[in-house]
Amino acid sequence: QFRKKFNITFIVATHSLQIIENSDANDIYYFENNDGHITISNPIYPAYVTKNLYKHSYYDKVLLVEDELAEKFLKNTIDKIDKNFKYRLYFTIIPIGGWRKLLEVSLLKNTYYVNAKVVTVFDKDIEEDLNKELQKQAIEELKKEFTFIPVEDNIEKFTLKNLFKNPKFHRYIESECLKDEFKFTNLSIKEFKETDNSKTIKSKFNNNEKSLVRQIGDYSEDKFKENYSLIEDKIVDFIFEELSDSPEYLAFEKRLKEFFEVKND
Repeated sequence: QFRKKFNITFIVATHSLQIIENSDANDIYYFENNDGHITISNPIYPAYVTKNLYKHSYYDKVLLVEDELAEKFLKNTIDKIDKNFKYRLYFTIIPIGGWRKLLEVSLLKNTYYVNAKVVTVFDKDIEEDLNKELQKQAIEELKKEFTFIPVEDNIEKFTLKNLFKNPKFHRYIESECLKDEFKFTNLSIKEFKETDNSKTIKSKFNNNEKSLVRQIGDYSEDKFKENYSLIEDKIVDFIFEELSDSPEYLAFEKRLKEFFEVKND
């Protein structure tokens, strides 16, 4: 709000874990110097930025994902498998960032996560690129250690491409989020239908003021105002319920049961 009102941006350069871990991924810019070649990554999650500052060495299980939407989907899956996991073992779900960063961290999991058993969960839309990269590095055998969110492409694209055609989703958003006087048709959604590029889709999902999530917030009950994460929770909950009986989801759940060492029915 301060930045918008006064058109001022503050840049803080820090190694403080407390500052980094309490920052939003969209507000973090990570500078890397690789033999004089400077790269800047944004958005990027605190877990990636802090990976060299300390080790997550006390977990039993670690699940690595690309972003917070994938994290939300995994939480739903784990709750469906067993809501009492948190009382029996110490596990965490860690969003890393783009798939290349996720692969990088995954390949060094024994360095960063030491004693923990680790599974890496990618978005489905990068499977072809991932296969090419594994072939390039001659490490195709590692693919068996990876799995994919059982959602067509990714959660953002699935929402913008599929759910806009689904009247059930419209009614769900109206009943769960929007004020009584508003309908789903109040949202400016025409431009979303022409979306295809993955980066554009992520932007139109929740990275600008006219994005889907922020528009829902504009027309929503007070508890959703500026609470975009809560709106994302609702969207992921709907997707989870829609897909939780699909063969792809059931195979994914089976994979996680194996990871958590839960007997399949």
